[in-house]
Amino acid sequence: ATIHHALVYQAMPGDGAYSYYAKQIIVPIKDINLAELIGQKGEIFWITETPPINNQIKSELIKKIDDAALYRLSLNATSVVN
Repeated sequence: ATIHHALVYQAMPGDGAYSYYAKQIIVPIKDINLAELIGQKGEIFWITETPPINNQIKSELIKKIDDAALYRLSLNATSVVN
């Protein structure tokens, strides 16, 4: 599966190695901003050590390597973001 890099983000404070190996900037974002960002984008991919704990967000583990994991995040069907 191809992942559009513009939809890939990483947990704060961020790790420059992700951007280096992706050959483009993987923007770090705060957990608190996830639901709003997903509401704008539809879904995103998020690199982190732990999935978000937020009942608005559905997370699907795509791949885990060592301490890092890639999750596909989307809003739960019953969630509404204002």
